[in-house]
Amino acid sequence: MAIQNYIFCKKYSFEAEVRERIIFMSQVECAYEQVGVFKPKTLVLTNVGVHIFRPPGSKPCSVCPPENLCPSGPLPDRKFQYDRITDIIFFPLLPQKMVIEYHLSQNMLASNESKSSLSIILPGLSDAQKMYEVIVGIMSEQKDTGFLED
Repeated sequence: MAIQNYIFCKKYSFEAEVRERIIFMSQVECAYEQVGVFKPKTLVLTNVGVHIFRPPGSKPCSVCPPENLCPSGPLPDRKFQYDRITDIIFFPLLPQKMVIEYHLSQNMLASNESKSSLSIILPGLSDAQKMYEVIVGIMSEQKDTGFLED
């Protein structure tokens, strides 16, 4: 709940006045464009999109509980809405790894230059399965209700 309030209060949500609901959250290793170095990140799936946070620059407070995000919370790294996702790629020999390809702009017909990819290593096979189910479930709901265009 703390990270949900944090996203809203810091105006990191996709729409400034809309509270997002967290569906899945995990500490992961991420790299962008499949050529970068994998670094620790916090991956948050909400009802609206995917948020990637990097660790705060300061050490955690030794007095407050972790949910207080004291002295500072994670810093936003990237975010994209589900309707921007074009592909989700799994690796049979590495079941905890997946790649999500997505468009940077709203123009889905733009060139490949506006595409980006996120390589993720999750801590467990069940996390990878849960994350995949959440993304596919939300995308199919949006498609069924007409929020996504073919």
